[in-house]
Amino acid sequence: MKPIRLDYGTRVKGRWYGKEFEVIRHIGDGGTASVFLVKDLASGREYAMKISGNMLNLEEEYRVLSRLNGCEYVTPVYYRDDCVLSGTMHFFLIVKYCSGNNLADICRNKRLSLRTALQVVMIAGGICRELNNMNIYYCDLKPDNLVFDNNHGCLYLVDFGGIAGRGEGVTHFTPYFDRASWGKGLRVADEGYQIFGLTMLLLVLAVGNEPSGKKHYAKLLETVENSNLSKGLKSVIIKGLEQEYDNLSEYCDDLREVAVNLVCEQRYYDRKAGFLINIIFTTSILFLILVVKLIV
Repeated sequence: MKPIRLDYGTRVKGRWYGKEFEVIRHIGDGGTASVFLVKDLASGREYAMKISGNMLNLEEEYRVLSRLNGCEYVTPVYYRDDCVLSGTMHFFLIVKYCSGNNLADICRNKRLSLRTALQVVMIAGGICRELNNMNIYYCDLKPDNLVFDNNHGCLYLVDFGGIAGRGEGVTHFTPYFDRASWGKGLRVADEGYQIFGLTMLLLVLAVGNEPSGKKHYAKLLETVENSNLSKGLKSVIIKGLEQEYDNLSEYCDDLREVAVNLVCEQRYYDRKAGFLINIIFTTSILFLILVVKLIV
């Protein structure tokens, strides 16, 4: 898809609904459309506008988002329309604007804790399971498509242009998170494909950046083995990459166990550190008392 560039102040008027919007800034580019923060000139409210020259891509995304309106992890879509810009027909969707950042931007500025990384992947896995029950397989799992809403503390999935039904071919993907690009399976929508993508997402978040050895699977495994991650987490990651999980439920259960163990270990070390501090404090007091007695 060729990105669309609209300058600040550009006005976009829908041909059918007649609503007019003013561009505030460019947010980003997805697999099917460019996204802008816009203001409704009638109400003054801000929205996200997804705009593309390809009607079919946006039509499919609108159909899916309409089915999912009301889901807490999907940004609501309000309507669709088309417009003419510089003599060319464009098509757009108006969706809720999330005041926040995607995980890619967040991780560039601040590394997530391992506990937070596990929580993000478990939440994303849970969302995928719910969508799968509706035969909506979200396959382009990557940091750019997970947005954290600062106002409501919610994690949203964005860019639904590339969803597929179970067993259908995946048409919108990012090679680094795509199992077929690594030679680990077909590029078809199933839970194994999602587990591979979630595992790559976890590895990126846990390591702090994209590991070296892109598309060299042996080097990828070496990166996992040489990391400071726990033995249990390494095992989950390797099983996810090797496609050894039967379903998302099993995968998420193992992640949950790793997260629980992580919390237990942290509490143990916190108690141990507190115990040592108490010993040092008590010893210092006793030493001070002894010194005072000697002086007296």
